[in-house]
Amino acid sequence: MAAALLATTLMVFLVSLPTVAAARSYRTRLLTMLDRSRAAHDLRPVKLNLRLSDTARSHTRRMIQRDQLFDVSNLSQALAPFRWSWGGSVVGCGSTLWQVHRGLMGHALHRRILLSTRARWVGIGVIRTAGKSTCGRHAFWVTEILYG
Repeated sequence: MAAALLATTLMVFLVSLPTVAAARSYRTRLLTMLDRSRAAHDLRPVKLNLRLSDTARSHTRRMIQRDQLFDVSNLSQALAPFRWSWGGSVVGCGSTLWQVHRGLMGHALHRRILLSTRARWVGIGVIRTAGKSTCGRHAFWVTEILYG
């Protein structure tokens, strides 16, 4: 019995590794795109906050479950553990990470948040879906929470 449980646990752990590694890679790619956009506007890069990224990923998961985009409902609660005086969040989805970033930058309010001079930190939650959704087949869903 214990051997079967250990084998099942090990199998679940091994299956989860690519998903975790992929999520980190997606997050890093989005952070790079964000920082390049900020640099193009003579703004300093933002630093990745891993704890806030967990919150952003949870929000992204909720959007996927409901199959709709919606804003972070209580931004001040999400930012409560951190020292902050300004905060903003953006959400989006698309077939590629570049399409998501380009879409966010093409929206006036999202662009203002992403290029804020007050932004110092970001939490990024990105998940790629396996099937069809409102955002398309195998879409990337993204939540970015910035603060400073």
